[in-house]
Amino acid sequence: MSIWGNFSAGRNIAMKVPPHLYESSIQFYREVLGFKEITTHAPSVGFEFGSNNLWIDRVPGISQAEIWLEVITKSLTHSGAGIVHWLNSKAIRA
Repeated sequence: MSIWGNFSAGRNIAMKVPPHLYESSIQFYREVLGFKEITTHAPSVGFEFGSNNLWIDRVPGISQAEIWLEVITKSLTHSGAGIVHWLNSKAIRA
């Protein structure tokens, strides 16, 4: 457990991809890997990725893919204050 709060990994992974890679990214997970598609949140495109969900998002204005991981906490007040304190100690503005 972190001294800044009680964090844990979430189930969602978001892959942010530029428009020119969007369709080929979806095809890769659907056709090459054969992952089961999540269809309950259309028009969002997602796949079962082990015990997690992988969401593929088209994002104009970026040049390469990014991965965003979900982090969850039960105490946003305590955890949020801890994150701000940590960021400030590293001279990073929140």
